[in-house]
Amino acid sequence: ISLMDMATSLAIWTKLGKFRPHATMDLRVDYMRPSPPGQAVIGRGHCYHVTRSIGFVHGTAHNGDPDDPVAHVTGTIAFFSRTTAGLRAWAPVGTVLWAVHNFIFGAWGQLIADFLILA
Repeated sequence: ISLMDMATSLAIWTKLGKFRPHATMDLRVDYMRPSPPGQAVIGRGHCYHVTRSIGFVHGTAHNGDPDDPVAHVTGTIAFFSRTTAGLRAWAPVGTVLWAVHNFIFGAWGQLIADFLILA
């Protein structure tokens, strides 16, 4: 769950082209099969629609073959209001996270965030 929550969160930031504070409202996980012990699990998240206050995401986790998924997720992400004063203190953290994301994943226009976690 954590892998796919992070993959879909970074997909939101990639779609927006910037960091924006948010929280996962709903993340439905459909487990298709168990992952074999010791195999890498790759999570790919994609943001397919954004409104003023909500982002819509989906993604898959697999062991290297996207056609044989371990799990599939769909979810909604709620954006915090820009007027929330307490969140302004976190803006520098978001800027650093976004810079690290761009360094690792390259192009600004990338709409898919990939992660590799070794089991």
